[in-house]
Amino acid sequence: MADYPESKYVYVNGRRYIDGPSIPYVLPVDFQEMDRQVLQSFMLDAVTESLYTAPIQHPRTILDVGCGSCSWMIKMASQFPGSKLVGIDIQQPAPDTVLPDNCHVELANIIGPRMPFARDSFDFVHHRQLGMAIPWSSWPGYLVNCAEITTPGGWVEISELKILFNYAGPIGQQIQRLLEGFTKARDINIRLNDTLDHLMAAAGLEEVHCEVYQIPVGEWGGQLGKLAWADYYHAISAMAPQMAAHHNVALEDIKYLVEALRDETDVNQYCCELYCHYGRKPASSSSSSSSSSSSS
Repeated sequence: MADYPESKYVYVNGRRYIDGPSIPYVLPVDFQEMDRQVLQSFMLDAVTESLYTAPIQHPRTILDVGCGSCSWMIKMASQFPGSKLVGIDIQQPAPDTVLPDNCHVELANIIGPRMPFARDSFDFVHHRQLGMAIPWSSWPGYLVNCAEITTPGGWVEISELKILFNYAGPIGQQIQRLLEGFTKARDINIRLNDTLDHLMAAAGLEEVHCEVYQIPVGEWGGQLGKLAWADYYHAISAMAPQMAAHHNVALEDIKYLVEALRDETDVNQYCCELYCHYGRKPASSSSSSSSSSSSS
């Protein structure tokens, strides 16, 4: 597995995690995690019934930030065969991933003073589910960087699941307290959706909107609920060893809570929410006519 050269790793319970403060990602970085991302991509596409929420029409250039398994980028390449798509991540996709001719992946760390792209490079900058990878203190600068590499009149879309459940019972509330304590210590804010619109506006984006989708979690929610539970189960299980170490509790105790949560999701009819935030980079007088034809 080829990786961003500055990445360092530690193995915990057979899973590979990034080790070091430069990339405080709390989920594993391995092929098993890529499989979960593919499952999650199917779930989110089913929820939104679209690959994007921003009112794009014919973007010539598209950036997928944190492309992971490349599932979203491959589907977008089919929908926009005349567009050029670039994915950026700290690891290459799985070896059996077949990228369309109009796609390629670059290895880079998105957390830093600048993105590795020129100003005004992309008509559409897309980001989905990176809340566990970007330190809360880095979000203002990260959004400024996203806006900078977007073409005038182009769109930036940030989609994040709210992993604090609606209708959580005692078990769910206990897990959420453990999760929030662990992530806060890593400078990860799992409540970022509450202020993301304001941060996007502060980064210079206009026409900032947010669409919210409610997702059932558990068997009670049918096929979608089963997908949502599987996604959550695999993610929280992957974080469990580090959560246990942070709180100085037995790993088996957290595993027991996660297994017990399965029944509680059905009894309480758990739901989570997907927030799709998008905003437009102001069109300059010199480029508004060309931008409007590609991404208005």
